[in-house]
Parts: sequence; structure tokens; C-alpha cells
Amino acid sequence: GYYELVVDYIGINFSNPEMVTYQTQLEGYNKNWSALTSTRRVVYDRVGYGNYSFKIKAFNADDIGSEIKSAFELRINKPVYLAIWFYAAILIMLSLLVYIIIRLRERKQIKFQIYLQDKLDERTHEVIMQKEKIEIINKDITDSINYAQNIQASILPPVSKLQGKFTGAFVFFQPKDIVSGDFYWFGEGENDTFIIACADATGHGVPGAFMSMIGTTLIKDIYSRVSVDTPSKILSHLDREIMTVLSQNLEAGGSNDGMDIRIAEINLKSHKISTASAMRPMIIYHEGEAIYVTGNRISIGGQYESIEKTFDTENYRLNKGDKFYMFTDGYADQFGGPHGKKFKTGNIKNLLQDIHDKPMDEQYNHIKNTFELWKGDMGQVDDVLFMGIEI
Repeated sequence: GYYELVVDYIGINFSNPEMVTYQTQLEGYNKNWSALTSTRRVVYDRVGYGNYSFKIKAFNADDIGSEIKSAFELRINKPVYLAIWFYAAILIMLSLLVYIIIRLRERKQIKFQIYLQDKLDERTHEVIMQKEKIEIINKDITDSINYAQNIQASILPPVSKLQGKFTGAFVFFQPKDIVSGDFYWFGEGENDTFIIACADATGHGVPGAFMSMIGTTLIKDIYSRVSVDTPSKILSHLDREIMTVLSQNLEAGGSNDGMDIRIAEINLKSHKISTASAMRPMIIYHEGEAIYVTGNRISIGGQYESIEKTFDTENYRLNKGDKFYMFTDGYADQFGGPHGKKFKTGNIKNLLQDIHDKPMDEQYNHIKNTFELWKGDMGQVDDVLFMGIEI
């Protein structure tokens, strides 16, 4: 933007040319004339763009000066980069560059979005295919479990058979899943006896159903033997055979599966009841008074024990109209109520105290409705089996 201007000049004096002095002025650069000098060159630094007029005066030895002469006019054009059109061009170029960058970024973003969408469509297709496969597998499994439910239901004896032998009876049976680990069994024995079993096998769902089928089959087989004539003997045989079937011994180190069970044998003529238990209680109402029967605190099967388990038979003489109740832990362990807590056995006692004198069908409805009301919106935590019999 700036230039150096060098001007050489000479004044003509034939008599004494060495005594000629000069004064110069560059209008547009400085306002004043320079001092007198004999130098025939003047240098102007940092001369910018604009219009200039170089003037000079010459003086002889007698200091007589010449007329002021305008030696030359000078015009320095403005640099290109300071021109308005240059700024406009730069602005246009910058705008064009920004536009190109934006377009390139948009195109890149569109390509990336298309790539993501293709990947998403691909993954979605895979998920849909997997979902369809899972649905087919789930349907097959569900159909198999539903068929297993039919098999389990066919193994369980009809409640009408129980109701036909007693003044009244009910069975509230509600699996957590389609099939159940809880099961019941009853059948007629010799000498006017009738046996009832209320059991809770390990687990629920399909594993529990397998255990319940094993338990039902073994109980029927054991009760048919002449030598097994008391509930305690049935439990002892059942314990040994469960451990044999499931290889629960020291050598094999088999599973810990087993069951809790209450067995009651009733003489239909004398109304004597003999009962033995592995972990399951019974509540008897004799002449309006409640009797809570705990039983033995050991389970059937499970971990191997070197000492043989002992189960005790307890006998009670009942009268016509007396009632007894057997149940698994699913009812008492159900969470719900106003505070989301377990129902517990204490509330079962209170419930039976309120309804034991009602007809058995009303008792069934009350027990079922109470359970559903207590459970509310909470999920069922276990299989539920609750049996009531009136002598």
C-alpha cells in the first residue's frame, strides 16, 4: 500500500552551477517546503495512494530564486485489495464458500442419515424376524405347557369325588403359572378310610409340575401297599423314594428338590382323623374350637441326611359337622394389602375364625375373594392350594 518515491533534478546555471540550491515540496505528502539544500535528489518514504504534485525552486549564488515550477503531477491508484469491488468479490466468494461447505455438510449428513436408516431398517428386519421366531417358539412352548396343564389336571382327582364323601368340601387351587408345583390327591382306602394329601413341591411352573407329577405317582403307589397303614409311614416311604428317584444320596450328589406335604386319613364311620406332616400345618375346628396342628419341621426329599427322618402321626376324634383345613404356603406368602406385606398364617387363622361356621361353598368364595382382594394389582408370588373339608 505504500511506495518510496525518488526524484532527481538539476538547475541550470552557466556561471556557477555548483552554488545552485534547491527547495522542494510534494503536495499531498507534506505541506511545507523543504529547507535549502544543494542535493539534487529527494526521497519520499511511505507514499500512499492519492494525487501528488511535485514542485521545485532553484536559487543561484546570490539567493535569487526561480519561479515555482510544478515539475510533474503524480497519481497513485488505490490498491486492488482496498477497492470496493474487491471487498464485494471477497464477500461473494466467502458466501459462496460457506454455501458450498453447508451443501457439502448437508449432503454428507443426508448420506449418513441414509446409511443409518439402511442400518436401522436392516436391524429392524432382523428384530422382526427374531421376534417372529421367538413368537413361534413361545407359542410352541405355551402350547406344550397348556397341554401339560391338561395332563396335570387329568392327574388331579375331581373335587366332586371329595364332596361326595363328606358333608362339604372345597379346593381353592390357583397356580402362579399355567402349571403348578402345588398339588392335591385323595383316594379311598380299606376299612372305610379316605386319605387326602395337600402338597407343595419345590418351585412352580414347569419344574414344579414335574415334581408334582412325581409326588402324585409315588403317593398313589405307596398308599396301595398293605404295609403302609399310617400317614407317617406314607411320608417316610415318600421321602426315601423321592431321594431315590432324584438321586439324592452321598455318592451322586443329586438335586435338592423335594416337597412340603400334609397327609390326613379319615375314617368315614368313626370320624377319626390321623394326620402327619412335613412342614405343613393343619387347622381343625372341633365343636367350634380351633386346633392348630403344626406337624414335623422337616421336608420330603432335599439334601441327603445320614440320620433317617422321623414323621409323627397325630390322631383326633371328630364329630359330624367338624371341619379341618390344609393349605400350602402360597396363600400366606402372598404380598398385598394396604402396605404390600405378606398375608401370613395369622391372618389365615383369623379368616377361618370368621367363616368356619358358614357353608363350604360360601367359605370357598370368601377365601378366593379375600386372596384376590389382598393381592390387588401385585403379581402372584407362588402357587396357591387351600382345602377345606366338613365331616
